[in-house]
Amino acid sequence: MLDWEEFSKHLSQMKSLSDELLDGWAILGKTGTENGAYLAKKVPRLFEEALLLFEYNVVYDLSYGVPKLCFNVFRTDGSMLQLNECIHVLGFDGEPVLVLTQMDHPVLQRPFFTLHPCKTSEFMDFCSNSKNPLVSWLSAIGPTVGLNLANEYSQCT
Repeated sequence: MLDWEEFSKHLSQMKSLSDELLDGWAILGKTGTENGAYLAKKVPRLFEEALLLFEYNVVYDLSYGVPKLCFNVFRTDGSMLQLNECIHVLGFDGEPVLVLTQMDHPVLQRPFFTLHPCKTSEFMDFCSNSKNPLVSWLSAIGPTVGLNLANEYSQCT
């Protein structure tokens, strides 16, 4: 588990490296406020000849004391994909998706798809020796929802 201060420190380190790499992560929200700041990135992706915009947010989950990955997927007309459409785009067709749910973003208070944080604390134990467990966690779980970190982020771990 991470407390808010540790999460904020690791968030800032990841943002600094993102700036060096010109990778597009931004810290949004209210910095200095517990659970007020989050890391955000938008990634356009072509899927079956349609351009989709993935919006990823890394937030702090106060209940579990762990990072949480929230995301939405938008069409070019601004409409949001529904859960069944996201499951198809992410390649989960035919597989049970027990950890993917839709809930309100803790800062923005609007619906986002989320990888449920209930098992994240167990995974974070494996990242405890990392210099930046946030980067280690995100590099491991991000690909399940189409988010791949550049290899250069490994210098944080």
